[in-house]
Formats: sequence, structure tokens, C-alpha cells
Amino acid sequence: MKKVFASAFAFLLLCSTAFAQTFYTQGFETDNSGWTIFGGALNATRVASGNNGVTSKTGSFHAEAVGSGVGGTQASSAATNWGGYSFVPGCAATACAAGGQFPAAGYITKLDIYLNLSATSTNDTRFDFTSAINLPAGSHRRDFVFNAGFYNDTDGTGSGPRFVISASNNATRSSSFPKNPGREPFAITATGWYTFQHKFYDAGSGVLACELSISDAGGTTLKTWVLSDPTDIIGSTIGGNRYGWFANNEFAFLAIDNATLIKTSTVKPFVFLADELITIERTKQTPPAGDLHSNGNVVFRRGDPSTYEVNVTAVGNVAIIGSENTISGEVTAGGTIHVDAGSTITGTATAGAAVNVESLPELDYSAGGPNYNVPKSGSLTLAPGSYGNLTVNKFGTLKLSAGDYYFNQFIIKNDVVLVLDVGAGAITINVVGKAFFDKDVEFRVTPEGEAGSKKVTVNSMQSTDLTIGKESYVLGSIVAPAAKVVLGNNTQFRGSICAREITVLRDCLFYHHDSPGSLPGPGQLPKPVGDEEMSSGQSAVVSYQLQQNYPNPFNPSTVIKFALPQAGRVQLHIYNSAGQLSRRRMPPAQ
Repeated sequence: MKKVFASAFAFLLLCSTAFAQTFYTQGFETDNSGWTIFGGALNATRVASGNNGVTSKTGSFHAEAVGSGVGGTQASSAATNWGGYSFVPGCAATACAAGGQFPAAGYITKLDIYLNLSATSTNDTRFDFTSAINLPAGSHRRDFVFNAGFYNDTDGTGSGPRFVISASNNATRSSSFPKNPGREPFAITATGWYTFQHKFYDAGSGVLACELSISDAGGTTLKTWVLSDPTDIIGSTIGGNRYGWFANNEFAFLAIDNATLIKTSTVKPFVFLADELITIERTKQTPPAGDLHSNGNVVFRRGDPSTYEVNVTAVGNVAIIGSENTISGEVTAGGTIHVDAGSTITGTATAGAAVNVESLPELDYSAGGPNYNVPKSGSLTLAPGSYGNLTVNKFGTLKLSAGDYYFNQFIIKNDVVLVLDVGAGAITINVVGKAFFDKDVEFRVTPEGEAGSKKVTVNSMQSTDLTIGKESYVLGSIVAPAAKVVLGNNTQFRGSICAREITVLRDCLFYHHDSPGSLPGPGQLPKPVGDEEMSSGQSAVVSYQLQQNYPNPFNPSTVIKFALPQAGRVQLHIYNSAGQLSRRRMPPAQ
């Protein structure tokens, strides 16, 4: 089902410089919720693809906004609340709802509308579609309207059958005119699906602006208008979103699909943000870069030698275990900072500091639709939409384009190439269940390469480990707030990861979206020579050793170091203060 209600849209991702989160989307695959709020003529009618000769933009269903069917006879038509009106928390109005102030980086509403040049022969048959905004207290402030009409006459806008569209703050025949020469009228001469988008943002000094744009089915922007009023001050006279509404519809019906509200926020440039623990294994790669934050602890394992161009913040403790680690940046911890001999922090190290907890996003969406199993060396191209389980087997290729995808499971086997075409906009992959990436997986972002990493996001609601296999090449944001995300050995990564726990295994190279430098490329990361050799300054282990755990006391995790005179398997038994066996662990062979 193409329907999303993000349960906490104010908790936007803090891993990258900006994050766009879909708060509401309705593709009418299973119902028409969100378009039945106001009742009667304001309800949209869900129909199957092919109804009245219109193929759905995506999926097997869309909806119809029923109008008067008579050119010149006005009729109020379908409306949505975009998943809920948005108000400033704590405001005086009884209708206030928490979490809805104007997002720091604005928000977007958009709707696909089918413009059919054969729908009528009556010159000057019109519709007005508006996306409105509220006052901070929740009542109506202003409309931003696409004024559209069908024409078959001849004038400065063209000749023959065409839609002429302009933008204003007014709807209805008495207050607006699509051909108004002062409103930059634009003509569309081809039948098809078009995306009508409103982008609300701060134009400077807190003044609201709304960019209204029309794009064709391929995502190419055809025309843009910008409306702004100096009295629309964000936080003073401007609150959050209101309705989307066909304030006038003189057509028998207008086919609509994919109603969406997206909210964005200006955020901090973390390459890794974890709620509990970040663990970084040693690396010989070019210095990885990007700031790290954990609401719990951060642990760096023994270096190789390893240098990290990072700033580190932790609500809990920071531990740099073993020698030959260099943290080229500042380290700030609410708890302790432990640095073993032979390791260095080149910047300021501040323990016992007041470190803020960074909120992780909450994901809440669903999926459903056809399942796909791509055979070995096979290829599959998918349009944005909702799907069931997807598996791409080894050496396969999956091609995705700009838009939102929903999967119950998203399983990518080894040596698979994901071709992610962001030329027409961002790609968001939303996974309800398990997301998994085997070894040697390549994220091939076209046409921008690494520069397009901000346009790719993988969201997963899973609580099991989300693994990215060794020697993979990954570009984009990984958002899995309930999961442990593991980057396999020798993985190249540019982007951001937001998860409950993050583990970076040996010899990975990672950069934040905005970090300088370039990844070597798929399969081009040098493999360190002599991985098992001891680095300089280390003496051979000649006896069994079990060292004191660190940190101690701890919450929620600690590190227990041990050494063996020769390789072998061990069992680690942990007892509580009463001498009772509490845990039994078998670490990998050492």
C-alpha cells in the first residue's frame, strides 16, 4: 500500500546536513484515507487503473476528484488534510496538536493530476487546486493556488486544445483567471500525468515563500512560480500545513494519484549517529572523515595505525582501546574519556561535559504489492511504488528511479549493482521488515556519482541487524533507528548512518556526504597487506591474558580485552556479584 503516516515528523534525521522525511503519502492502492476527511463532494473516489480510460500514474489504483462536468459551473471538489493539520505545540487553539511547527527547512506538498485534452470541448473549463497554510494557532492563513483551464481558442497563450495554468493566492472564477498575463500563464499541449508541487520555505528573514511548480511524468520541471507576502512571518503569522483542495472543478472528474507531504529539517553533519553504541575497528585506509555522535558510548579498537578526521561526542563514555589510533579532532563525553598508551587525540578532549541527546527519527509506514525474485545475473527495473518482498540474486542488477519505494523485505545478494537514477530527484527506499546487503554490493548513483549521495536514502523499521557485506560500495543515508547497522570489512561508504547501534569492521573507508576527498571506487579500495601481522611496537603474546573491562561501571555496554599465545577458540563466562553465571559467550576464533 502506498500510504505513510510518519509517527514523529519532528524527529528528523540528524545524520546528514538535511533530511527529507515523507510524512504522508497516498497512492490509493488500498484505500482513500486522507481524502475522506471533509465528507460529501470533498471526498476523492478510489478507482482501478484504466477507469475512464486513465492508467494510474503508479500501481493499480488512483482516485478521481468529481466536479460539475459543466464548463463555467463552479463546484467544490476533493480535498485532503495531508495526514493532519500542523500547529505549533502549546498554542492556544483547542485544535492544536503537538509537533507541528513550521519545519526549519520547510516542507513540500505534491499531487499527480492527469490533464486530459479530450476531457471537454468547452472553452474555458477550469479547475483551481490549492495547498493552504495555517496561522500558528491553527486557523487558516493563506492559499497558494494553481489556476488552470482548458482552452481551444487562439491568443497569446497558444492555439488549439491546451491547458493554461498560472499561480495566485486566489481561487474561483470571480477571483482568478488562468490566462492572467501578470501571472506568467503557461500552456500544456500534451495529455498525461503532471506533478503539481508546492514548496514552502524561508525566503530570508523569516518571510515565507511558496514555490509552485509543474513537472511532467519523467520528472522534468516545466514551469515554476514563486509567491511571497512580506507579512507572512514564520512563527508569527505562519504556522504549519493546512489542506490540499480542488476549490473549483468544472470537469466531470480529474484523475489524481500520489498525494504526498514531505517535511525537511536543517540538521547536523554526523556521518554516524547511534542511540546506544558506535564501535570502530582499526583501518589502514586514507583517514575516514565525518563527525560521530552516540547517545551512549563510542569505542575505537586498536589502530593499524589508524587516523580518523572526526569530531566525537557521546552522552556516555569514549574509549580509544589499544595503540596507534589518532583522533584528529575534538572529543567530548558526558562520562569519561579513556585513551590507551600509544593513541592520541589531537584536538581538545573534554570529559564530564553536558552533551545533548540527539533524537533519532521514528519510522512508521507499510508496504504491500507484488513480490520479485531476480535470478542470478538477471536485471529488474522498478518504478516508484509499493511492493512485497524483493530479492536480487548474485550478479543481478536492480534499476530504480526518482521517487519513493516501499518493500516488506529488501534482500540484495553478493555482487549486485543497484543503479539509482537521481537525475529527476531523490530516491527513498522504505523497508518494513528485513533489509540486507551481501558482499560486493555497489550503489551506482547516476548521473552524479558520489555527489548524489544525499539523494539516496534507505529507511528500515527492522530491529534485527542490518548488514552491509564486505567490500561493498555504498552511497546514501541509512536510517534504521531500531537496528544495529554493520559495515563489513573493506567497505567504502559516503553518506550517513542513523541507527540504534553502529559497528564499522576492519579497513573501511567512510566519509560524510560533505566530507572532502573521493572514494577509490567500486572494487578499488586497497586491501591492506599483512592484516594479521603485529604493528610496530607490539610484543608477542606469550601467556593467556584477561584485562580489566572498560568502562567500569558501564551502561549499556563494556569492552573486555583478552589475549592468547596462539590462535584458538575460547569461551568467556561472565558471573554476577553473587558468583552466579550470568552470560556465556564464544567470540570468533582469535
